[in-house]
Formats: sequence, C-alpha cells, structure tokens
Amino acid sequence: MKFLETSAIRSANVEISTNCNAACPMCTRNYNGYGVRDNFPLRDMPLSEFKHLLDPVLPHPKFMLSLCGTYGDPAANKNCTEILEYVHTVYPHVQIIMSSNASMKTPAWWAKLAKFTNLKIEFALDGLADTHSIYRQNTNWHKIIENATAYIDAGGYAIWQFIKFDHNKHQMEQCKQMSKDIGFAEFKHFDDNRANGLAFTPDGDPFVLGTPSEEITSAMQFVEQEKYLQQQYELNLQEEYKRNLSVDSIECYSQEGNIYVAVNGDVWPCCWLGGTFPMTSDSDNGWQLKNLPLVINGLENSLEEVIASWNHISDTWGSNEPLSTCVKTCGKCKDYNGMQPVGINTVL
Repeated sequence: MKFLETSAIRSANVEISTNCNAACPMCTRNYNGYGVRDNFPLRDMPLSEFKHLLDPVLPHPKFMLSLCGTYGDPAANKNCTEILEYVHTVYPHVQIIMSSNASMKTPAWWAKLAKFTNLKIEFALDGLADTHSIYRQNTNWHKIIENATAYIDAGGYAIWQFIKFDHNKHQMEQCKQMSKDIGFAEFKHFDDNRANGLAFTPDGDPFVLGTPSEEITSAMQFVEQEKYLQQQYELNLQEEYKRNLSVDSIECYSQEGNIYVAVNGDVWPCCWLGGTFPMTSDSDNGWQLKNLPLVINGLENSLEEVIASWNHISDTWGSNEPLSTCVKTCGKCKDYNGMQPVGINTVL
C-alpha cells in the first residue's frame, strides 16, 4: 500500500512549539507530571520554517491545518500570531484549528486572535475550577475562562474541549451548560485513554489518576528508572519482549491525505508515529523506526522524498513485525481493537 502524492495532502497537524506552561501527567515531555525530561528539546518553530514546510501543501482548496501540540502548546510559540497572520492572509481558504490550555498570555492577546476569520480555538477545560487542574497541572481555570471569554466577546469561534476522567466526568453536563452560557460555539468531549496511571505533582508528590494500576513509587525512583530505560534505548540495549501483532489489515489515517509535522521539521504520516520525536524509550515503536531507512526531515529533504520513504513503514504491515503503533491505532487485529480516541462534538 502506497502513500499519497504531495498534491493530495489535504490536512496537516503541525507542532509549532515544544514549550508549554502545563505539567500534564501523561505528557511525554515530563516525568508523569514532574519536571521536564533530560535533554528535552525546547523549541519554537519560526515562520520561515513553517513556510518552507507547509507552502507545498497549503494551496489545496479544502485544506485543514491543526495546531495541536503533542509535546507543547502552540500559544507558547512567540511566533504564533505571526504564523496565524501568514496563513490568514496568504491562504484564507485554509481552516485552522488551534488547541491550547490557554492559561497563558492576556485576555487582550486572545481577543486579537478573533480577527482571524478562518480560525477556531479549542480551549482545554477538563472540568470546573475544583477538578480541571488535577490533570492540567500548572494551569489556572479562572484565567482560561477569562481568556476564552475575551476571545468569544471579540467574535472568535471557540470550542470547549473536555477530556473525561474519573475525577471530572460528573461535571460534564454542568460544563456543557456553562459553555453555552459563556458563548462557546461547540462542546467537545472524549476519553483518550489517559484515565489511569501513576502521576506526580510538579513538586514530586505521587498520586494516581483513576484506578491504581501500578505500584506507587517516589518521583526520584521513577525518574531514575526512566533515565535508565532511556539510556538502554539509546544504546540499542532495550529488552526484547514477545508481542502478538497479528493484523488482518491497517486502515491508515494518513493515506487519506494527512500528515504530521514536528517542531524540528520532521514529517510523519501521523502524530502517533510523530510522537517519536524526540525518540525516547517511551516511544511505542521508536526502536523499530530506528531500523528503517526513512527520510524524515522536511527542512533537509523535499516532501516528495519524505513521503516516498514512508513506504518502508507500510512495508512492515505485511511482515512479522508491523509497527506496533500502526497496529494499535489503525489496525484490525487479534489482540488490539484500536486506541484512537473518538471525539464527540456538540454544536451549541
């Protein structure tokens, strides 16, 4: 199965920053909410690189641009408004969706974004004031509401994005009503498998999201374990483990014309594979990707060369070692039913 030509690409998820003010426990940039991983690359994508990477595909007449961070928050990029201005001016037909925790900048800054008529903003609001920051650590619910209200009052199209957890699901209907009262255009809720796991506060205090599924350890013990696994991974000494990845077929999301662009210019078929930048021991199949002759960076190579090299990815699908991320997110197989989160949008 081959990937599409460049001219057929109709949407892109672009990570324009790996900087973020939050400390979400299930984010790979930190140690389950504590600190930032050693040697993690903190970077903002400049407008010049954005142009180089996206200009070949943005002319598509029905293009969708998603600014949704895998590691960072797009609003944290100091060039954010410059990038939005460029797309709005040069490619006004492009629909932009920007996802942000929005607990940064001023209400005036957010209000100015309303002038971009091709922009919709998803505000991450996981509950009410007493539950939101359990997961969205280091963010302030009241500040987010203030910023969202300023954007809405200025004429902006806002979406309330609600991730369901055990600690906030009882508030979902109340949040939905509040979103109507404030003026949000949509209410979006989903469960993306972040519900259970060991977590730490930014100060290193352990707690559990959902149902305890593993032994509670200290932050220092967890960090040392993660550093050891990372070292083993980088030295190609990670432990082998048995897996049953029998797969009948893989329905690849990217083959519908979608790409993911990492902050350093790496271009991947999707954000699930793109989550391997930077490659860490937490990357589900980073060790497999290291063994493929991929051409990934779109700043150093043409987009055509990058996409052509993805055929090495699809070639694994018929082998004894298909990429495990492909199997779990887009595969029909014996041991997995797929893990791709399904979002539910309500237009208010």
